Amino acid sequence: MANILIVDDDRELSQLLAQCLKKEGYHIQLAADGETGIELAEQEMFQLIILDVMLPKLNGFDVLQRIRQSSVVPILMLTAKEHEADKVFGLRLGADDYLTKPFSIQELIARIESQIRRSTRFNAADAAFENNVLSVGAFKVEPILHLIKINGTPLDLTDFEYRLLHFFMKHQNQVFTKQQLYQQVWQEVYLDSDNTVMACISRLRQKIRQLDPQQQVIETVWGVGYRFKGKEI
Repeated sequence: MANILIVDDDRELSQLLAQCLKKEGYHIQLAADGETGIELAEQEMFQLIILDVMLPKLNGFDVLQRIRQSSVVPILMLTAKEHEADKVFGLRLGADDYLTKPFSIQELIARIESQIRRSTRFNAADAAFENNVLSVGAFKVEPILHLIKINGTPLDLTDFEYRLLHFFMKHQNQVFTKQQLYQQVWQEVYLDSDNTVMACISRLRQKIRQLDPQQQVIETVWGVGYRFKGKEI
């Protein structure tokens, strides 16, 4: 039974959502302000968080940023605002989905099911590799140590650089678009103007080149995306 946290100061709406979601088989906890929402999110394991933007003490965007510092739990934001900029801002901060009030309960349930299903598939696939050492040519991933080595020498990588390179190695020779890489590694909604993937790949190439100039393994497939050339290293 999935555990869902609803963070909303509208008591009537929260109770209605809780009642409807309990009928769908979910376990529900409620928080009426941003600080309480953060405390509960840090204390317990949730499969999804429904987060209102307008909250007492800390607004929803501040809560979202705090949670994203330590968790990739799916977060669905609710707001009474209809400005596109608010939606884009929330998605850029790490929200997984967005609903504008008023909304139908059935649409909310469908979005919840979609987010939990997606998260479950990703976590299951990731867990299969979690404790397995993966070697591809000169590259070796040691997940328990959170390290990737080239010819035995560790690369100095940020968390997202590690995730991206690990993802490439698990899917060597497959071509991925920027959008696919962003959604798989960052687990966020991709925006066309976002250069995060290109910047991360550029840093990865530079760090790999510093250890071994021969390892030009991240290839640009023009007009499509990128791939890790596993068979050629």
